[in-house]
Amino acid sequence: MGTVLVSRKPSTASSLSIFTKRKPTRGFGFNSSHVMAKTANRQQAVKNNKVPSYDLSQISMRPQAKLTVNKPGDAYEQEADKVAQQVVQRQKKSQQGEEEEKLQTKSLANGITPIIQRAKSSKKAKAPKASGSKNDSNKVESPKQKEKAPEAGTSEKPEADNSKAEDKKDAANKEKASEAGTSKKPEADNSKAEDKKDAPEKKKDKKKKTENDNKNYKEMVNKAGSWDKVKKNYLKDTKTMQGLIKFRKEEVGSIINEVRKSLETDAQNLKDIAPGSTDLTSDYDVTFDGGENKSLESKAVKEFNKLFRERWGKESGTIFDTNVYTTGHMPTGKDKEEKEKDKGRTQWQMTKEGEKKSDKLLDEMALLKIRRNMSQSQWEKYQKNMLNGIKDKNTKKETEARLKKAEQLHQESQKEFKNKISKLSKEHKSLLNKLKSKLKNKKNQDTEMAANNQLYESYLTKGEENLTELEALRTEVEKQQIRTKEQAKKLDDLTLKLQEMRSKALVFANEAYHTGGAVEHVVLNQQMKQGISINNNQYLQSINEQTGFAVEQINDHKNMGMALWKSSKYVDRLCDAINNIHKNHKEEGFKQPEKQKEMSNLAKELLDIKKSKEEKLATDKQKSNAAKKLAKDYKINSKDQYLKDILTMNTEVNQQIREKTDGEKKPKQGGKQSPQQQASSSNVASKSR
Repeated sequence: MGTVLVSRKPSTASSLSIFTKRKPTRGFGFNSSHVMAKTANRQQAVKNNKVPSYDLSQISMRPQAKLTVNKPGDAYEQEADKVAQQVVQRQKKSQQGEEEEKLQTKSLANGITPIIQRAKSSKKAKAPKASGSKNDSNKVESPKQKEKAPEAGTSEKPEADNSKAEDKKDAANKEKASEAGTSKKPEADNSKAEDKKDAPEKKKDKKKKTENDNKNYKEMVNKAGSWDKVKKNYLKDTKTMQGLIKFRKEEVGSIINEVRKSLETDAQNLKDIAPGSTDLTSDYDVTFDGGENKSLESKAVKEFNKLFRERWGKESGTIFDTNVYTTGHMPTGKDKEEKEKDKGRTQWQMTKEGEKKSDKLLDEMALLKIRRNMSQSQWEKYQKNMLNGIKDKNTKKETEARLKKAEQLHQESQKEFKNKISKLSKEHKSLLNKLKSKLKNKKNQDTEMAANNQLYESYLTKGEENLTELEALRTEVEKQQIRTKEQAKKLDDLTLKLQEMRSKALVFANEAYHTGGAVEHVVLNQQMKQGISINNNQYLQSINEQTGFAVEQINDHKNMGMALWKSSKYVDRLCDAINNIHKNHKEEGFKQPEKQKEMSNLAKELLDIKKSKEEKLATDKQKSNAAKKLAKDYKINSKDQYLKDILTMNTEVNQQIREKTDGEKKPKQGGKQSPQQQASSSNVASKSR
């Protein structure tokens, strides 16, 4: 499961959270041949000592001194030959239109000006003098001015010969031209100007290439119909699969940007992040974080699902194995200190009695994760084994009541789900037929995904309404600086109701944790290395949720080997939670389950098989065979035996924790007694923090 979190701005007292090679320049290229013909004719005329006729638009209009005629084959002619050769080469590459041809013709005229200056006709030399002599721009430049001219312009360098011999000839010719008053300038390098002209086209070509690539990936996904089928079709083709994963990320990011635009917010106020495994088979889930604005998160989830359906015609979980969530029970804050403060703030908000009710509620929601993934017979056997190991009568009675509540919650959620499925099937029947979204299996997975998403959204809405009332009361208490016993009880009730709505919403979220204990243990501590303090009750929540996920993978896969490596990460997390309880409460007599060390080692080796990049473990079948062989080394020969060992560890820990009192204290808040503490021990109004 790819879990999703974000870093946020520091929480304030008013915030509320529940536990939570650049291309070749085409500068002188032409599409037509008439320019080439003219250039060749002029060169031939010069060699035959004939005076060619010229187009005045190509002659420098600057007044010129008497021109000198050089011998054929000199530096100027060599330079002209070079220009002509460039034209021939670039003509083949050029595919530009008539507009660009005009611009290039002008550039060529500037480039071949030295050739024109070789004419010995005095009439041609005198012609420019008759025009615009009063214009400052046509005045004769002095040698000094000509030397400074290149410096005054841009940083363009002359496109001259790079050889030292040619440089020496150019230097000598420049000196002669200067003495004669000639205003010859070096040939300008038009590559930068041409690059600027080409830039939009290059950008356009690049964009077009990206669009074409995306179009291909989109066709692949559409043809497959689901991400499961995408993996089945392309997983062996690593390069293609990586491209599809990149496309998935870009497509999801595009819709998230549309969400922000629709909600008139930005990335700073509504953050998103999707950390987790980079394995080719991993999902890509996203959590929206609105910081203090928790209601923005639920709106973002609903808007994302709506926009995704409009664009793809199916659910994001079906198409991309992508699901979006709110922060739920996650404490806010960008680092450990801020998260601890926020967690403590929520705890201090409640009375001691309210906290007990909160522990009970979240314990029931964690047990629900186990019940949802078990058959009726498995569940009955699990309850029996759990209760038989508890000696204290009161603890046994309370545990039995919580197991019954988990069963009740399961039946209620199943009923809601079936009703939603039935309604969606009728509403979307014609649409689904048009989209041809029929799957090979008997049930329509996309309709089920849609039902889960809509039920998730529904409970988020209820939680949002509850949150609004809770924040209003909290603001009132802080403003008045006092809180009565009635207000304290109301805060308890609203906080518990909000926790309940969030947990029930998460029941319908794909592969999501129901409780804050599981989130803090796995996401904050294991994945983000935050080191958040967790008590026994919270570790127990995580133990039960990891067990539930492990049971799901074992029951869903008939192949024993696949069941082993598919469930390995949850068994590893289960063992980690047990290790933490033992580490923190060894002195209190907590005993690790007999099979725990052995199962922990097996889980780690199975994880190595799952994550292996070796060629011999490239396919699911190869991984499954290796996992099955490994299990035999641990004397596990069947799925039933493997499942039994996991459930035995689970019940042994549950029995111990339920019969012991968690002696951990609440996080301290500056050493002062909180108003919640005061309210819980007094019937009179008390001062607020």
